[in-house]
Formats: sequence, structure tokens, C-alpha cells
Amino acid sequence: MRIGELATCPNVDLVACRIVEAYLRVQLGNIALDGARYNEAVEHFTAAVNASTFFYKLPIHLTYDKFVASLWQTANQQQCYALLRAGRSGAAIESYQSIMDKADEDVMADICAGFNGEYFSNLNKI
Repeated sequence: MRIGELATCPNVDLVACRIVEAYLRVQLGNIALDGARYNEAVEHFTAAVNASTFFYKLPIHLTYDKFVASLWQTANQQQCYALLRAGRSGAAIESYQSIMDKADEDVMADICAGFNGEYFSNLNKI
């Protein structure tokens, strides 16, 4: 069943649908990045960011809490990276600022470490 169809079913768990949607969009975005289809990757990561905004601050069962936080962080970081790879540095800066506005201190530290290491070191290859 498609995610869109699932979301229209009665008694559906919208949070679960958004989590699955965000996860799948991150995977599609990664595939697009690997194929150097940067604008397509931006579209997928943006959809993942939008879906994850729905559930990021909701109280989620502790079993899934770290997964959800990681998914939100990954979607946002990958969106920023895809924007940079697509040559849209202004939008990448806005994306980064938006991430930092929403993140708590622990997540900010992780995000900064990720950007300082993996993401910005790859800019030399662009």
C-alpha cells in the first residue's frame, strides 16, 4: 500500500505514516545523491524534513525516540548537503540556520561535528 493511501485509511496512525514517509524519502534522497542527481535529492530531503517536522518534537515511545531524532537530523543534514551540491549555497545556509534554530544543545553539537567533518570537507570535491 502506498504511503498516501495508508494516510487516508480510517484509524491510521499519522505519526507512524510520517516517520515511514521521512525514512523512505531519506533513502530516495541518498540514492539520488549517489547518482549525482542533486536537485532530485533536494526534493526528497525537503519532503523528509517536512514530514519529520510533524513528529520531531512529539512524545514518542522511548524505543523509537533515538531513531526519530536521528531521522530528523539526517534528513536536515542531507538536505543541506544536497543544496550545497546543487550549487544552492544561499538555500543551504538558510537550511542550516533552520536546523540550528530547532535543535537542542546536544543535537547542535552533533550537527556541528557532522558539518565540520563529513559535509564541509567534501566541498573541496564540488
